[in-house]
Amino acid sequence: LALGLIARNGTYPANHAARQADVLLALGVRFDDRTSSSWLPGYSFNIPPTKLIHVDIDPEEIARNYPVALGLMADVDVFLDQVSEALGAGESVDIPEAREAWLRRIDGWRNEWEEF
Repeated sequence: LALGLIARNGTYPANHAARQADVLLALGVRFDDRTSSSWLPGYSFNIPPTKLIHVDIDPEEIARNYPVALGLMADVDVFLDQVSEALGAGESVDIPEAREAWLRRIDGWRNEWEEF
Protein backbone atom coordinates (compact mmCIF):
# COMPACT_ATOMS: atom_id res chain seq x y z
CA LEU A 1 0.00 0.00 0.00
CA ALA A 2 1.91 3.02 -1.25
CA LEU A 3 0.10 6.34 -1.51
CA GLY A 4 3.05 8.63 -2.11
CA LEU A 5 4.65 11.41 -0.14
CA ILE A 6 2.98 13.13 2.79
CA ALA A 7 2.96 16.83 3.71
CA ARG A 8 3.11 19.92 1.54
CA ASN A 9 4.74 18.05 -1.37
CA GLY A 10 2.60 14.99 -0.79
CA THR A 11 -0.26 13.45 -2.66
CA TYR A 12 -3.91 13.99 -1.86
CA PRO A 13 -4.58 10.33 -0.93
CA ALA A 14 -1.45 10.07 1.24
CA ASN A 15 -2.31 13.20 3.21
CA HIS A 16 -5.92 12.08 3.71
CA ALA A 17 -4.83 8.63 4.89
CA ALA A 18 -2.28 10.08 7.33
CA ARG A 19 -4.81 12.53 8.78
CA GLN A 20 -7.43 9.84 9.28
CA ALA A 21 -5.23 7.04 10.57
CA ASP A 22 -5.85 5.56 14.00
CA VAL A 23 -2.17 4.66 14.32
CA LEU A 24 0.92 5.80 12.41
CA LEU A 25 4.03 3.63 12.31
CA ALA A 26 6.94 5.99 11.62
CA LEU A 27 10.15 4.21 10.65
CA GLY A 28 13.25 6.39 10.79
CA VAL A 29 11.22 9.57 10.28
CA ARG A 30 12.52 12.91 11.56
CA PHE A 31 9.23 14.78 11.16
CA ASP A 32 11.07 17.91 10.04
CA ASP A 33 9.14 20.96 8.85
CA ARG A 34 8.91 19.75 5.23
CA THR A 35 7.61 16.27 6.07
CA SER A 36 5.13 17.59 8.61
CA SER A 37 3.90 20.78 6.90
CA SER A 38 5.61 22.93 9.53
CA TRP A 39 3.76 20.98 12.25
CA LEU A 40 0.41 22.60 11.42
CA PRO A 41 -2.19 20.50 13.27
CA GLY A 42 -4.46 18.64 10.87
CA TYR A 43 -2.57 19.52 7.69
CA SER A 44 -0.45 16.37 7.44
CA PHE A 45 -1.12 14.58 10.71
CA ASN A 46 -3.55 14.61 13.62
CA ILE A 47 -1.19 13.58 16.41
CA PRO A 48 -2.95 13.28 18.85
CA PRO A 49 -5.55 11.79 18.60
CA THR A 50 -3.73 9.57 16.08
CA LYS A 51 -1.41 7.30 18.04
CA LEU A 52 2.21 7.42 16.91
CA ILE A 53 4.62 4.49 17.05
CA HIS A 54 8.02 6.00 16.32
CA VAL A 55 10.99 3.74 15.54
CA ASP A 56 14.40 5.38 15.15
CA ILE A 57 18.01 4.48 15.80
CA ASP A 58 18.59 7.95 17.28
CA PRO A 59 16.80 8.29 20.64
CA GLU A 60 16.86 12.10 20.28
CA GLU A 61 14.47 11.88 17.30
CA ILE A 62 11.81 9.84 19.09
CA ALA A 63 9.01 12.15 20.28
CA ARG A 64 11.05 15.21 19.32
CA ASN A 65 8.26 16.81 17.29
CA TYR A 66 5.18 14.71 18.12
CA PRO A 67 4.13 12.84 21.27
CA VAL A 68 4.39 9.07 20.95
CA ALA A 69 2.16 6.26 22.11
CA LEU A 70 5.21 4.02 21.77
CA GLY A 71 8.81 4.99 21.05
CA LEU A 72 11.33 2.32 20.07
CA MET A 73 15.05 2.83 19.66
CA ALA A 74 16.03 0.38 16.95
CA ASP A 75 17.63 0.02 13.55
CA VAL A 76 14.68 0.00 11.14
CA ASP A 77 15.99 -3.00 9.15
CA VAL A 78 16.40 -5.07 12.30
CA PHE A 79 13.02 -3.93 13.63
CA LEU A 80 11.22 -4.93 10.41
CA ASP A 81 12.97 -8.31 10.31
CA GLN A 82 11.94 -9.00 13.90
CA VAL A 83 8.34 -7.88 13.36
CA SER A 84 8.07 -9.99 10.18
CA GLU A 85 9.41 -13.01 12.02
CA ALA A 86 7.08 -12.48 14.98
CA LEU A 87 4.04 -12.08 12.73
CA GLY A 88 4.95 -14.97 10.47
CA ALA A 89 6.30 -13.61 7.21
CA GLY A 90 4.04 -14.36 4.29
CA GLU A 91 0.96 -14.91 6.42
CA SER A 92 -1.83 -12.39 6.33
CA VAL A 93 -4.39 -11.45 8.89
CA ASP A 94 -7.83 -11.42 7.33
CA ILE A 95 -9.90 -8.48 8.51
CA PRO A 96 -12.15 -8.22 5.47
CA GLU A 97 -14.79 -5.65 6.44
CA ALA A 98 -12.51 -3.03 7.97
CA ARG A 99 -9.80 -3.50 5.36
CA GLU A 100 -12.17 -3.39 2.41
CA ALA A 101 -13.86 -0.24 3.70
CA TRP A 102 -10.48 1.44 4.21
CA LEU A 103 -9.27 0.43 0.74
CA ARG A 104 -12.48 1.81 -0.82
CA ARG A 105 -11.88 5.16 0.91
CA ILE A 106 -8.30 5.21 -0.36
CA ASP A 107 -9.46 4.37 -3.89
CA GLY A 108 -11.88 7.30 -3.68
CA TRP A 109 -9.06 9.66 -2.72
CA ARG A 110 -6.88 8.28 -5.52
CA ASN A 111 -9.67 8.85 -8.04
CA GLU A 112 -10.18 12.43 -6.81
CA TRP A 113 -6.42 13.04 -7.09
CA GLU A 114 -6.19 11.58 -10.60
CA GLU A 115 -9.22 13.54 -11.82
CA PHE A 116 -7.75 16.77 -10.49
